[in-house]
Amino acid sequence: MRGLMFSLPWKSAVLVAIKESVAKTSIHMFFVFYPLDIIWLDTHKQVVEVRRKVYPFTPNVTPRCAARYVVEVPAGVAEGILQGQRLEFVPTSK
Repeated sequence: MRGLMFSLPWKSAVLVAIKESVAKTSIHMFFVFYPLDIIWLDTHKQVVEVRRKVYPFTPNVTPRCAARYVVEVPAGVAEGILQGQRLEFVPTSK
């Protein structure tokens, strides 16, 4: 039960770190009420796949290859992010 279920679109993004896998980085969109962009990254934080505008209540979204990180953001946020690019995570303060 990780991710953006029951959250508000303008305040929400999530980064999930899991042991590198295809199955364990699959997601569903049940109880997510707005479209998301999903970005999968490998252990080196290189983009292995991007799915844009995944619609609410989609039962299964599975990457084509293994990933270590899953980034869920509101649709449109991943514009310009391409497979093969390397992303960095920057901590923010509240």
